Amino acid sequence: MMERRGLFVGIGIDTYDSHEPLRHAVAEVNAVAEVLGADFGGEPLLDADHAQVQEHLEKVPDCRDTAGSLMLLWCGHGVQSGTKLWLQTRNDCGKINAADVIARCAESGVASCSTECVSLFRFVSLCPARSRR
Repeated sequence: MMERRGLFVGIGIDTYDSHEPLRHAVAEVNAVAEVLGADFGGEPLLDADHAQVQEHLEKVPDCRDTAGSLMLLWCGHGVQSGTKLWLQTRNDCGKINAADVIARCAESGVASCSTECVSLFRFVSLCPARSRR
C-alpha cells in the first residue's frame, strides 16, 4: 500500500441561494482532487452551506505526528470587506473569514511540522459575489 503524501482540503461552490451561480468552481476542485489522486487523502466538499463548511474544517485531522503536505483549495465567491476576505458559502447564514480557514488548517499541526511538511493555501476563482436580481 502506497503511503499518502498529504491531505487535500478542497471546497468548491457553484450554487448560491442569493448570488449568481458560478460555472467552474466545483469542476476545478474535482480536477485538482483527480490530479492528486491517491497521493492525498481527503474528499472535496461541494456546493456546501455554512454549517457544512464549518463541520468539514473542524474535521481537518491533526498532522503534528506525520510528515506530509496539506493543500487547501477554495473555489467560489469571495467578498472583501475592509482588510478581510470573506468566503461565501451556498446559503446566506454567513461568510467564512479566509484567515480563519487558514488558521484552522495551521492548527492541524502543519505550522509546527518538520521541514518535510509543506503546506499550500490557495484561494482561486474568488469572483465578487453579486446578488441575484
